[in-house]
Amino acid sequence: MSDHNSSMLQVEKRHSPVDASLQDLTMAQERPSLETQKEDVRSVVAASEAPQQTPQELVKSVRRSAMDLLARREYSTVELQRKLLVKFSAYEIIDQELTRLTCQGLLSDERFAEAYSRYRSGAGFGPSRILLELRQKGVKDELSKQAIKKGGFDWYRLVKFAKEKKFGSEVPTESKEKARQVRFLQYRGFTTDQIAELYPS
Repeated sequence: MSDHNSSMLQVEKRHSPVDASLQDLTMAQERPSLETQKEDVRSVVAASEAPQQTPQELVKSVRRSAMDLLARREYSTVELQRKLLVKFSAYEIIDQELTRLTCQGLLSDERFAEAYSRYRSGAGFGPSRILLELRQKGVKDELSKQAIKKGGFDWYRLVKFAKEKKFGSEVPTESKEKARQVRFLQYRGFTTDQIAELYPS
């Protein structure tokens, strides 16, 4: 075997299927959906066609857009900033309004993290996956971990539900099938200890 082929083989061995799955997950989540891209394009077109605003009018427009978004659901600070920057080319004004909204208690990363953790755990995802998604939305890990802990989730019940919904209640006897189920649950964001409780030795 050539040195080149040997090097390629060593690289392949260092990457497990789980690593590849998590990498695919991260790339998929960072890639905006088609609908999001369409919405962003519409916002850019609308902004380019809008008449020039005075600084005072721009502040009011940014504030109004932010309030409209927050009326629908909770947002993280970074997530809301990204939305507003698509519509307005006014970073300083947006930053000032986000600070103002935070001081007024209308925008809260802590509240967003708690709501998001409840939503995603209820959809069958584990703590590792939720932590990753919150990180991608600009929430600090420390705040995310506190929100997940505060939720008091029964992870054994949730990992059991996720497993049975996908594979049924029977415990696999073949190691190949067990490995397949474990990979799926890891991809869902459950920890090794949480998964191990489903498969007694």
